[in-house]
Amino acid sequence: MVPSSSPVSVIAVAEPAKRGGTVHAPGHLEVLRVRRVRHTTGGLQLLGVPASKDSRVREVRVTFVPQGQAVPAPACDLAQGTMDLFYPEAERREVEQVLKQGREHLCYFWEDAHRARKRAWLMASN
Repeated sequence: MVPSSSPVSVIAVAEPAKRGGTVHAPGHLEVLRVRRVRHTTGGLQLLGVPASKDSRVREVRVTFVPQGQAVPAPACDLAQGTMDLFYPEAERREVEQVLKQGREHLCYFWEDAHRARKRAWLMASN
């Protein structure tokens, strides 16, 4: 059981780190404050507002991938203001549980400056 003061989160599949002599650069972070959750065919639609002054995303599409299929990496389209997260179907209950807990729900998407690595996660804070 998670203590009430701890954030609860689930992390989408991240791109694996690529080896090489790349120079560290900070990349870009998008943060969405979730205001509404809609159930759709095959997933969820999270609607909200940007949670930082540099964020542009207003919608997150969560897709649950059937067992046995490859889970795609998360994606973000800044021009459209959308983010796509993919989870195995087996993790649906865990993702939905995060959206039922806490007072505030945030969705993060980080991409390194070289666009080689991506990470996305959904979090509920108490």
